[in-house]
Amino acid sequence: MPLIIATIGNTLGSITTFWIGWKTADLTLKKLSSKNQKRFEQAQKMLHTWGPMSLILAWIFFLGDLLVGIAGALHLSFWKSVFWMTLGKLLRFAIIAFVTLQIV
Repeated sequence: MPLIIATIGNTLGSITTFWIGWKTADLTLKKLSSKNQKRFEQAQKMLHTWGPMSLILAWIFFLGDLLVGIAGALHLSFWKSVFWMTLGKLLRFAIIAFVTLQIV
């Protein structure tokens, strides 16, 4: 049960980031600092290459939020994006649970 609750809560946060990216695409992309420009270009390249499937990496600190926000700004398919975000987050929490239970 905690695995499902953690996955749902974390996915809802990513959906919010996706929606913000979708709604503020023009403003956000114009206001990127030069420091973040390189990260943006790397994330954009990954999203163009792999599409929504790249959002399986949405669980990674900072990179995940950037990928999800840019995916929203690029107007990637919402449901495909949610599927891959959820799968990545579920796998992360499952691995954490497995490792934790093995150590105890």
